[in-house]
Amino acid sequence: MIFRFVHRGWLFLLILLFVPAQSSAFYEAAKGDNGVSLRGFVDAGAGLTRNPADSFISGDRDETVWNGDLRLLANAWLGGHFRVEANVLESIRAAPSRDPAVLRGDAPGVERSSLLAWQQQDSGNSQAGLVLDNVNLRWNGENSELIVGRQPVSLATTFFFTPNDFFAPFAARNFYRVYKPGVDAARFDLRLSDLSQFTLVGVLGYHEERDVGNGWSRAPDWGRTSLVGRLTQNRGDFEWGLVAGRVCDYRVFGASLQGDLFHWLGIRAEGHYQDTEKDNQRNGLEISLGLEHRFAGSLTARLEYFFHGSGYHSMAEADRALATGEA
Repeated sequence: MIFRFVHRGWLFLLILLFVPAQSSAFYEAAKGDNGVSLRGFVDAGAGLTRNPADSFISGDRDETVWNGDLRLLANAWLGGHFRVEANVLESIRAAPSRDPAVLRGDAPGVERSSLLAWQQQDSGNSQAGLVLDNVNLRWNGENSELIVGRQPVSLATTFFFTPNDFFAPFAARNFYRVYKPGVDAARFDLRLSDLSQFTLVGVLGYHEERDVGNGWSRAPDWGRTSLVGRLTQNRGDFEWGLVAGRVCDYRVFGASLQGDLFHWLGIRAEGHYQDTEKDNQRNGLEISLGLEHRFAGSLTARLEYFFHGSGYHSMAEADRALATGEA
């Protein structure tokens, strides 16, 4: 009887994992060219971690980690040209006994105004907060689109390592990439022809304030404002791209390509050279190259290589930079 119960339990789990389920808005109304829809998303997880013994970085030897996210997704369309999108995120998760990012002096999370973030709890055991993850207004023309407000911005072509994804990139180990965090930006896309497009993105920057909800200031720091342009052109089976601009304290010049070779092997590449404006930062070349093959169904084999030219050549060099405050 126990075996039968466990067997059925695994069967039910496999059905949940591999059988797609339809989803629909819990509220939707439309009249002519105007309408609104509301959707929800729930994500929860839990696990156990075993850290190295007597480690200053990791903290407790054994830790229980858990998280829960609740999203409200709202869309409204006005006529044939305007659209409003909003994504509200309520998040609660276990607080680590020791945060390596804080010990290393890393910057806080997504660089965006704390005006739209509210920290509800920050105790020794858990953290909870509410944030307006995305809210923007879109205008669509015949050959152009303008998006103003908090929005996800991605200029990447590769998957794991994305040097050209300058704003709130996913970590290489993050495989679930449905909801990319938004940044405070304006984006303009202009279709030059059927095979070419120009994109201009401006993103507001902020200075660190670790005592507020999301770790960043409310008002913009105009010295950290970014402006990046990208031109893409399709030729043959490949899309070629050029990117240039200013990202916070760096000037960047780069390129990208993506396409299929013999309709069997996918090739993706991107990279840029970053030229810093500060003496304590490093110039360098950042390049990512990926190969992939899609099998029948949804299985994909992917291999990527990343060259981090602005990084340190050894752990000893990194330790010296940390000791002198250059890192």
